[in-house]
Amino acid sequence: MPIMGSLSEFLASQVEANAARYADDLEAMDESILLGSVPHGRAPVDFTHEVAVVNRRVASRLAGVDPGPWPFESWCVAPDESRSKSALLAELRESAASVCDALRGKSDEMLWGGIELPNGDTVNGVTAATLCANHMAYHDGQLNLLQAQADDMEMHWQQ
Repeated sequence: MPIMGSLSEFLASQVEANAARYADDLEAMDESILLGSVPHGRAPVDFTHEVAVVNRRVASRLAGVDPGPWPFESWCVAPDESRSKSALLAELRESAASVCDALRGKSDEMLWGGIELPNGDTVNGVTAATLCANHMAYHDGQLNLLQAQADDMEMHWQQ
């Protein structure tokens, strides 16, 4: 079945859909699990903050703005103001909306054209937008595993 509508709208719909599924799972997660430490792993609060940081950086690149250097020396750690479920949900939704806003109305030429990165590499807008959608799906899978380990077997994003 052919894609109907513009490429920018299609990509934005993928980002929106993955953000909505992630938000549904995040809302259902017990805050103690969300904020708690994970043995031999990363806390959901930290990788969820990372999702928002990456989304905002991609939105900046799509808008032709350099977001500056990567703000972390190692794994992303959520700042104190992001260490609550409500703050993370707001960050996730705002950052996904910023990607969608940056995508909407872009021509296919622009989306397939190169975005130069500081290291001299180039990436196109399609790849950048797909990274956001896939990155959210990847970390949503981690949320799902932690929920299952806490005996929450519901598929919250299917409701």
